[in-house]
Amino acid sequence: MRESEALFRAAIEGMLEGVVICDAEGRLITTNPAAERILGFAPGRRIGQGWPGPGWKALREDGSTWPRGSDPVTRALHTGKSLARALMGVETPDGTRAWLRIDTRPVALPGARKARGMIASFVDITAELDSRQAMQWSEQRFRDLTELSTDWYWEQDAQFRFVQISRGARTQAGHPPHQLIGKRRWDLPWINMTPAAWDAHRAKLERHEAFHELELHGHNENGELEIISVSGKPVFDAAGRLDGYRGIGRNITARMKAEQQLAHLTQYDALTGLPNRMLLRDRLAQALARAKRAQTLLGVMFLGLDNFKEINDSLGHAVGDQVLVEVSNRLRGCLRGTDTIARHGGDEFGILLEEVRSTEEITRLAQKLLAAMAAPLRVAER
Repeated sequence: MRESEALFRAAIEGMLEGVVICDAEGRLITTNPAAERILGFAPGRRIGQGWPGPGWKALREDGSTWPRGSDPVTRALHTGKSLARALMGVETPDGTRAWLRIDTRPVALPGARKARGMIASFVDITAELDSRQAMQWSEQRFRDLTELSTDWYWEQDAQFRFVQISRGARTQAGHPPHQLIGKRRWDLPWINMTPAAWDAHRAKLERHEAFHELELHGHNENGELEIISVSGKPVFDAAGRLDGYRGIGRNITARMKAEQQLAHLTQYDALTGLPNRMLLRDRLAQALARAKRAQTLLGVMFLGLDNFKEINDSLGHAVGDQVLVEVSNRLRGCLRGTDTIARHGGDEFGILLEEVRSTEEITRLAQKLLAAMAAPLRVAER
C-alpha cells in the first residue's frame, strides 16, 4: 500500500498538468508542484483549505464571479459527475488571474465507505486566451478599418477566384461584393482591358509576382463609369505552395476626374474653353514635326481685337468677357476640324492651320476670319 501510494505520488508530482485532490467537503488533501506553480501558492500551504481557497474567486468565461459553491468544479464534486475540458478562471486575493482548462472525476478516498472525493487536473491557458483575445481584437479592428475605409480588402484562392471581399467594396463593374465570390477578376466586364492585357496580368499571377495599381474601368449599377485601382501580392503555405492572392482596391473615379479637370485647366482657357498658349505651343511643335516629315505646309496666324480695352473700361469686364466668348465662337465656326484656335492671352488669339495645300488657301481662310469679325456683335443688349 505504501509502495502504491509512493508511486502515485511520484506520478502526479512529475506531471506537467496541475493536479489537486479534494475530499467530499471540497478541502484540498493533495496538490502537485504544477498545481502550486499555476495557482501560485507555496507547497503544502493550501492543504485543508477549500476550493478554490480563502479570498479566491472562481470566474466565468466572461470574467464575472461564480457565487461561492456554484462553480463547475464544486458542482462536479457535489454531484459526483465528471467534468471534461471546462473553462474556468481563478482570481487570487491580490487580483492575479489565471484561466484553466479543467477535467475532473470522482474518486473513492481511502478509509471512506460512502464519501467520495474528486481529482482535478488542469492546464494554464491564460497565455492562449490572451493571444486569442488579442487576435480577435486585431481582427475586429481590421474589419472596422476595412468597413470604414474607402479602400477594400480582398482575397483569392490558388485558382485566382475571390473568396473574400470586405464590405468596403460597394460595387465592382456593377456587381456587389457577395456576387463576386467564386469569380475571377477577368470574369467581370471591365471595359478597358484587352485580351492581351489580361494575358499579361495572368502571366504575372502564374509567376507568383505582386502587382500594383492595376487600373480597371467599368460601369456601376447606375450605368456610370467607375475606375478602380487594385494591388495584390501572393500568399504561400508552409510548404511554399501558392495559397492565393490578397490585396487592396480603391475607387479612384473622383481622383481621375479631378486630375482630368486639372489637366484641362492647365491646357484650356477657363472663359472661352479654347486651348491656351501652352497647348497651342505643344500642338505647333507637333504640327511642325508632321509637316516636316510629310513635306506639307502649315499656317500660323495671330488675331487681336482693336480697342478691346475701351469695351472693358466703358462697359465693364463682364461685357468684355461676353465679347471674348462670342469672338471665340465666331472664329471656331470658320475653322476646320484639323485646325486649332487658342486664346493666346487677353484679347489675342492664335490660329494653327494644318494640312493646307497652298499659301492662297491660308489667305482665303484669313479673309474668312476677318469677314466673320466684321459682322456686328451684340452683347448685353448693346
